[in-house]
Order: sequence, then C-alpha cells, then structure tokens
Amino acid sequence: MMHGHAVAMDMALSMTLAARRGLVSEADRDRVHSVISRVGLTLDHPVQHDGEVMERATAEITKTRNGLLRAAVPVGRLGQCLFLNDVAHDELMSAVEAHKVICAAGYPREGQAALMRSKMTSCAPFIQQLAEQIVDDAGVVYRPLEAMMIDGPWHKGRIALLGDAVHATTPHLGQGAGMAIEDSLVLAEELATHDDIEAALSAYHDRRLERCAYIVRSSIAICMGQIGKGPPVDNAKATQEMFDVVAQPI
Repeated sequence: MMHGHAVAMDMALSMTLAARRGLVSEADRDRVHSVISRVGLTLDHPVQHDGEVMERATAEITKTRNGLLRAAVPVGRLGQCLFLNDVAHDELMSAVEAHKVICAAGYPREGQAALMRSKMTSCAPFIQQLAEQIVDDAGVVYRPLEAMMIDGPWHKGRIALLGDAVHATTPHLGQGAGMAIEDSLVLAEELATHDDIEAALSAYHDRRLERCAYIVRSSIAICMGQIGKGPPVDNAKATQEMFDVVAQPI
C-alpha cells in the first residue's frame, strides 16, 4: 500500500474512533470519509482487521513516542485535535469493526477489481494475463490525476514556492521529484549569488519557468492521449526528447 493511502486510512479510522467517543459529530465523520472516498483514497483495508497486526503496530509506534500512543484525533470541530494515550486494544478493534461496517455500507468498493480489468482489455496479451490476477476490490487504489503550472510569480516577499506547489505534473514522464530537486538547487544558487532577496527569487523563477512548464505540458499531452482526450503521443519518443531537455544545464 502506498503511503498516501495508508495515511488516508488512518485518518478515516481516527474519525470513526473520535465519533464513537463523542469527540466529533457523525456528520463530520461522514464528511471526512466522503472526501477521502471521492478522491479515490483508501478508507479501509483488511490489514487493519487483523488484531495481532494492529497490536504489534501499536506497540511499535509507542517506541517512537516515549512510550505513549499519542493518537491524533479531531475534537469539537474539524481543524482541532487532541492526542489520545488511553486507547486500549479492545477499544481500537471495536472501532475497526464499526469502521468496516460504515465503509461497506456508505462507501462500497465492490466491482473495482472488475472495472480495472475491463480497462486493460486492449493492452498487450501479457498485460491482460496479469490483469486477470486483479480480483481484490480492496486492493484497487486510485485517485484522479492532477496537474498545475503557475505562470505568475513563485514568491511573495521572502516566501518562495517550489516543486508541486507551483508545477505539479502527472507521472507520465517521471520528473516530478527531479524538478523539485532542481528547484532547490537553483534557489540555493540564486540566494548565494544575490544580496537582494527580491532579485534572487525573481532570478530563480526565470531560470526554472520554461523547463518546468515543458515537463508539465509534455506529461499532460501523454496523459490526454492515453485517455482519449487528445491526439496519441509516441511515449518512447516523448521520453527521449524529455531526457535530451533535462540533460541540458539548469
């Protein structure tokens, strides 16, 4: 399971636990569950139904928290929280069982495995054979693809943004993290070069804008071609062109 899905699952279970303790309303619980479900993140998973696994995991996490659980849960209204240290194993597993029922009734995932297999019927035969192994609805994780390119300033005063905060891209060229690392290097260089913070941050933006925009636009083009919302793109050719671009000095 990817880390983001694990975090979402933890947040969802925390909402259920908090509601059972009367710390938040069921309406707020359902509101958070609904948001997590709508963006395609995991609400529940069989791994947390295993009492032994949960008991071991709880014991391990307390080792990193000075022997305390420090379970963060919302309280009163969304945006506020407190830390619980008195959640017994029986209470935790009772919340897990209640959470399982809530998710199954309100946010069904039945049919996700079949839907994913159906989307792979036009793939190469070997891929289709692999697709037949996708049978666990709970094991299908997904979320919408998003991209963003800020053409305007990337800073205000002494505060500057980098990475996905200003040029989030789809994963088709695999350059999201690379662009963020380059941002940090260029930002450090410009800060070291200029005495004036405004000049440094403007120079950082000017050096990075075209290169990052190229990655975002090219990646989106591949994405649109793959989902039938744009002309097909030769992925191998586009990838080679990308490598030629990123091989140039930053």
